[in-house]
Amino acid sequence: MQTQLRYAGFPAFLSVGDHMGSMHLKVGVISPLVPRTCTIGTDTDPIVSKPLRTAGPDVISPNPLKNNTQSAVPPNLPQVPHAVR
Repeated sequence: MQTQLRYAGFPAFLSVGDHMGSMHLKVGVISPLVPRTCTIGTDTDPIVSKPLRTAGPDVISPNPLKNNTQSAVPPNLPQVPHAVR
């Protein structure tokens, strides 16, 4: 058996303080023993997810334009030859 989170019809991304909005979800149950429509929660009676911020934002870089100008490919990587027509 597997489960899959599915959208159930209502997102609210308005953040107020530590409350980060809400989203209505349902959990699809995937198994040969149950019909494909089997879910925990429905569009009319969803699971309501209300995430809370528990830590401050992580600063990746104080100056992202300066730090992200390097190539992601290492310089010692072998070169691929050009195609010849």
